[in-house]
Amino acid sequence: MSQRIYAFVTTRALKIIKPLFLYTAIVLISVVITLKCYDYYLGDKIPSLPGIRIESTERLLQTLELFPYTGWHMQANFHYTGDMPWEPYRYDYDVQSGPMGFFIEFDPENPPPKQANEFRILYTGGSGAQGWGAQTNEHMLHKQLENRLNELYAPKGVFVRVINMAMGSTVTYQNFIALNRWGHSLEGDMILTYSGRNEIWVPLFHEKVSDTHYYFTELNALAMAARGSEFPPGLAWLRDLFPNIMTRTTLGYALKIMFCHEYFLNRARESYKSSRGLPNLSAQHFLDEVGIPFYIHSIRSIKRDFSGIPIMLAWQAQNPSELDHLKGIYSDLEEDYYNRMYEKVCSGLDGYMNATWSFINIHKIFENDPKPYIGTHLGNEGHKVVAEIIADKLSKDFDTEISSRAVQNK
Repeated sequence: MSQRIYAFVTTRALKIIKPLFLYTAIVLISVVITLKCYDYYLGDKIPSLPGIRIESTERLLQTLELFPYTGWHMQANFHYTGDMPWEPYRYDYDVQSGPMGFFIEFDPENPPPKQANEFRILYTGGSGAQGWGAQTNEHMLHKQLENRLNELYAPKGVFVRVINMAMGSTVTYQNFIALNRWGHSLEGDMILTYSGRNEIWVPLFHEKVSDTHYYFTELNALAMAARGSEFPPGLAWLRDLFPNIMTRTTLGYALKIMFCHEYFLNRARESYKSSRGLPNLSAQHFLDEVGIPFYIHSIRSIKRDFSGIPIMLAWQAQNPSELDHLKGIYSDLEEDYYNRMYEKVCSGLDGYMNATWSFINIHKIFENDPKPYIGTHLGNEGHKVVAEIIADKLSKDFDTEISSRAVQNK
């Protein structure tokens, strides 16, 4: 009797289990196939989480790291060879970063002693200034500038060193903080900023008309999503059903980011503008009322912080197509808005504290005769050509300062 019951139960169980197992297998296979299709779909998508190249399965030179106060830095002490992602130039790259992602060969907190008759230029800006696009460190603008200036001043017994404190993805106020933190020990005699591009693209294109730095909104969105008090309307029912899971665990945090990231981006952007007191301005009004004054304030801050030493502003070159692209997004931008921004900046800086200012519009030189090696990032030839232009301008405007300050350093 018991054997019959056992056989009956076993038979019935197998009849239930077999289709259940089959259905489960079908569901799992379907889920895997769906996820694989979604994974393939994401292949060409740019992630909206903070950082560059974060989707890469290996650490790259462009993988950003977050530093206090100064924001994002490139990878430190990183040797990169091969093809460079996102660069338009087809070189066999061999680039080496130094401490804190600066393209320098020494620790800025322990710089080499100043040589006799040495004149030091602290050089700053964004990625175009840092040297991106150049095949090697020796091809970069700061090295080309140093070589050209030494050609001009070596016969006078002057040695010029250009110290590259530029940081990719930054605006000038971040450069000011970096110089304040690390620049004083470098004993600079002059400051050169090759900038302008990020002062438009970061606030307008990346941060959607805001005065924040690169990927600030994404960071703010992550911080906001971590708050138990912040829930999108579509997920409020989950919070009510599982209040502790959704507010006290990383699972709740992950679900909010996974399903409602755009919601938190918008919330973070509007929350910051409200807290900051920023009105909702058009792109041109924002540049005139916030962006340009902030840029001027940043360079003035550098001037004050370094006892009024000479400063040169070299207005960064851009490819005309880049400017047309931004104009297509913000149609209210005035005609020739980039060159007009340069003029407004120069007007706000010229003569501030003293007369040791110099200005040159590199972009204007090339805009009507575009070169394939001139753009936000310069090719090898672009770094060399722009360095020669800047060096010749510096030697004309500051020949006396370079010679006299170098003599004081004997």
